[in-house]
Parts: sequence; C-alpha cells; structure tokens
Amino acid sequence: MSVQKIQLGKLLRLMGSADEKRDRLLKKFIREDMRREANPGSGGDFHVPFWHDAKRHVNGDDYLPIMVAKRIAASSRRKRLYPELANGFLDFWNTKRRWTNKALISEVSTVHANMAITELGGIITVRNMMYLKADNNTERAYYPYFSEWPALKQNEARLGLWILANSGIEVEKSKIRILDLIRGNSISIADVGFYGNEREQLVKRYRRLIENYERIRAEIELTG
Repeated sequence: MSVQKIQLGKLLRLMGSADEKRDRLLKKFIREDMRREANPGSGGDFHVPFWHDAKRHVNGDDYLPIMVAKRIAASSRRKRLYPELANGFLDFWNTKRRWTNKALISEVSTVHANMAITELGGIITVRNMMYLKADNNTERAYYPYFSEWPALKQNEARLGLWILANSGIEVEKSKIRILDLIRGNSISIADVGFYGNEREQLVKRYRRLIENYERIRAEIELTG
C-alpha cells in the first residue's frame, strides 16, 4: 500500500489519525507492503468478503448474520470485527436510512474509479462502492469506511466526498454517500458541504502523508 497508490478508505483513516497513531499505522502498512513485495500475491483485503455479503443481504440473496457466522468459521481473524461491522451496517440499513424501507431494491452493482493527483504522482483508488436503485426511483452509491478507529470526522468526510464526486463515477453528486460502517452513519455532501478549497487541502495533506511514509520506510529499511 504505497501511499502514492492508496485506497480512499485508508487515506481517510490515515488523515483522520493523530500524528502518533498515524505513524504507527504507517509502520504497520509499510511492513505489510514489504511482506507483499517479498511474497507477491500473498495476503488479501480483510474487508472485501464482508462487503460482498452486505451486498447480498441488500439484494435479498442471503441473511448477513448467517453469512458473517460462516466467514468467522472460515477464519478466526474475523471474530471480533465482522460482528461489529454487521451490527453497524444492519443498524443503518434497518433503522437509519433516510429513504423508505418499503422500497424494493431493483439493482445492486459495484462502482470503481481512480483519481490522479498528478503533482504528487499519486493515485487514489475508489473500489467497491455499492450502487443501489430502488423501485421508487431512489438511487444511492455508498462508499464503505470500514475502520474501527478513528471514526470518520467531518473534515475527512468532506475530502472523501469531494474525491468521490470528482473521481469520474457516473453517479449524481447528491446520491453519493460515505458509510461509516461500525457506527452505522451515512454521510452526504449535504451533511458536510464543500468550501471550494477541497483540492488544495487534499494536496497539502496528501503531500505530508507521502513525506511521512517515505521517512518511516527509510527508517525501517535502515534499522530493520
């Protein structure tokens, strides 16, 4: 996960972490990078199976608590966080949605995109957005924020939504949401607003993150 090609969720998590915690996260991610470099093809995204199952639940193909139990049986690594993710998602889906629960889902699909930050040589990847269309003509596109900590704060949510709105995805800006899964919170552009300086703020904070990544990686390579 070189931060010069980074998933949006990880970018928001790192930007939202206090300096000391951010550096600890960077050390963890760098060591994971180095293991993958030494063993290409190893590992996998911890959260992808959960989000796959959440989509199946929304589509009525299966029941999320049962799918989560099966995932945990297959890997004990999921024992603590998968139930928390499921509880947060179901709390949102069953009780917090702002559009009617009576609407029947007519389409569930996946949206991908990239945003290039050319002056930094960076690429921010948007993967596995859940696009929904309901029979009452409601449309939503949810980007999943999986992190246990930090909770998604307003400043990071604003930057994340700006990235999504300008990443080239073919979804109306008013329909885009970031879903802070563990807390069951859906955040829209209307909730946070744009100030007009989002790109400037993104470049400034992303540049600092790249500099910290390179500094910490150099220290690890030097000291082991």
